[in-house]
Amino acid sequence: MAGLLFGLSTLSIEPSQSLQVATIWKALCREAVAASDSDPTLSRALNSSVLYHASFAQALAQRIALKLANHDLVLQL
Repeated sequence: MAGLLFGLSTLSIEPSQSLQVATIWKALCREAVAASDSDPTLSRALNSSVLYHASFAQALAQRIALKLANHDLVLQL
């Protein structure tokens, strides 16, 4: 059991890395808005995957939650 436990410090990132992620996220959001404006058929997908989320972490958490909630996934052992 002890092998499964680890500290939160192993999951933390440096502030400069956090700033880089935030900068990249903002650029991605700008590109998503531009793509949505140029092709309205992409709007729904871009809204749900990018634009409705304030950060990359929130968007990633949503994607993971959707995958985990997908009842079509087959459990492979």
